[in-house]
Amino acid sequence: MYGKIIVKNVARNIKDYGIYFLTLLISVAVFYSFNAIDSQPVIKDAMESNGSMMGTLIPMVHMLSKFVAVMLAFLIIYANNFLLKRRKKELGIYMILGMSECKMSLLFVGETVLIGLFSVIAGIGVGCLLSQGISIFAIKMFAYDLSQYQFTFSVASLQETLICFAIIFLVVVVFNVRTINKVKLIDMLTASRKNESMAVDKGGILWVAMFGTLVIYGVVGYLFYCKDVFDFDTNLPYVCLLGICLATAMLVYSVSGIVLNVLQKRKKWYLKGINSFLVRQISSKMQTNFTTMTVVSLLLTSTICIVALGMGMADSMNQLSDKEAPFDFVVYDDNAKRNEDEKSYQELKKKGLPLDEALDTYGVINCYGDKELTYSDILYNLDDLYEYDKQQNTAKKEIFIVSVSEFNKAIELQGAEPITLEPGTFQISNCYKGTKENIQKWYDKQESLTVFGQTLQPGSSELLEYAYYLAPAGMNDPGTIIVPDELLETKTPSSSVFMGVYKEGYDETPFVDAMVGLMGDLESKVSYFTKTIVNEAIYGTYAVAAFICCYIGVILLIICVAVLSLQQLTETNDNVMRYQLLGKLGVERKTQNGTLLRQIMVYFGVPLVVAVIYAVAGMPKAVEKVEAKLGLQFGAQVAAIIVILIVVYGSYFLLTYLSCRRMIGEERARMED
Repeated sequence: MYGKIIVKNVARNIKDYGIYFLTLLISVAVFYSFNAIDSQPVIKDAMESNGSMMGTLIPMVHMLSKFVAVMLAFLIIYANNFLLKRRKKELGIYMILGMSECKMSLLFVGETVLIGLFSVIAGIGVGCLLSQGISIFAIKMFAYDLSQYQFTFSVASLQETLICFAIIFLVVVVFNVRTINKVKLIDMLTASRKNESMAVDKGGILWVAMFGTLVIYGVVGYLFYCKDVFDFDTNLPYVCLLGICLATAMLVYSVSGIVLNVLQKRKKWYLKGINSFLVRQISSKMQTNFTTMTVVSLLLTSTICIVALGMGMADSMNQLSDKEAPFDFVVYDDNAKRNEDEKSYQELKKKGLPLDEALDTYGVINCYGDKELTYSDILYNLDDLYEYDKQQNTAKKEIFIVSVSEFNKAIELQGAEPITLEPGTFQISNCYKGTKENIQKWYDKQESLTVFGQTLQPGSSELLEYAYYLAPAGMNDPGTIIVPDELLETKTPSSSVFMGVYKEGYDETPFVDAMVGLMGDLESKVSYFTKTIVNEAIYGTYAVAAFICCYIGVILLIICVAVLSLQQLTETNDNVMRYQLLGKLGVERKTQNGTLLRQIMVYFGVPLVVAVIYAVAGMPKAVEKVEAKLGLQFGAQVAAIIVILIVVYGSYFLLTYLSCRRMIGEERARMED
């Protein structure tokens, strides 16, 4: 019998479970999908290779998932609390009819478990599809071969998800039983009539709070833009964080009261229609829940910044990985001697590298240095240098100088057309954004340049952008001077680069094994690198950070919108009687629905507007600081965060409005009957 009641109750109250079901579904889907990336064969292989960043990322994701599970548990309990409050009157009726507390608990627990079962099944299905997109995202982020992608289903992730959410539901069940056993019959029957007080301050305290808010914003803005607020060896970061939290709380509290007081004085507008009801509802709820609004605003700010910066970093690396790592294998020789293609090839073969089996094409480029020629000679303004370059003292470093014929070898290996250089001229190649704009401004002046005592004129008005060695993302070539061959015929190079491209489909494992055996001599001036090693060591580090940022950001976003939605549903449930009173006073249903829509729009909109303003004000400074520390230039992926906000934020907003409108409509229909 109780089984039938449970099924009928779930079917009858399925709309009440909408937000709860959506929250569970998204939580399960995200949890499963992020934990399933190690089921992808290419990622699994990367985990097993020595030094792979995937070997760091996957354990980190699984460890972080435990923390995420705790956050989701609190969120699900919060959502469940709304359902319990919504159903208290019904449970009170069961109590009047003689049902024991134990059986009522069993009834409600059965409903919770049933809807949880449906949401987990649906969440696993959605998560399986979502995990494919995340796997593709991870493969591209870590610069692996996308052609190796396979559609997979992770049994291990399924088990972890089921265990995790089984524990969460067990906690929810205990919470429900405890709550039902403690509540009194009178509380159940009158739960729908209890409301918060609508006291709104009318004195000068609101204006004092607003003035204090502006003062705090001024101080925080000064510290943020004029001081090194990211220096965690000082108290500045914590002072700014505390100031933002306090200012946000004061802003939400004071603005809601001030707006009410100002609008109340505009009698003609305030007394028109049900504007007075709308304004007082919004002001009262914002003041009552200003703490929630503050927390959500700050969490949304964190979400926008974390996801936008993380995806921006990943997108920048994806664009740079192929462009700035055009060769599969390079050997750096820091010995002061001229190296040649065939001679270098034979020397490397004698060392045990299987070049015949591995390489399709290869070449050597010799690099020269003129002690009288540093980067300061081709930089337009040293003060405009990227912060990272100031710290690395780039301006005082010697510029690489290469011959046009050897430079052409390097770019021909990349499938590019060779360049031409007239006698007595030079060109500049640059692949590093930190110096590119600065050098281009100097190059635009078309000034001559003295190289090894010979004055050369610019051979072009545009910088070239070809990489000829493997290096960290965004830092491949801060500037190389390309000169005629005859200028370097009698000079001794400072270093050389042997570069090679693998044959199509070649498995580099034996090549890397042979190469690793040559890397044991710490006194050797010869260094060996492959594209895979560079990607793992450099891109992998940033990719781990970007991936974790996206994971945390999505979870924070789910928490934010779910809390806003549940808060609004709870308040609408509390205010059903007020909307019924409006109906009795002759207010049309369409007008009531419009008022409800505007109320929810404000409630959802205020935290989002505050978060966007904070993000716009703070993100450029944060990007600049991160770039300076990493030596990597990237932009915030604004388009991605907008899409995510529209999908997740918009879905919760729409579902919240429809659920709130249905609550009022059902109560109206019941009263009419």
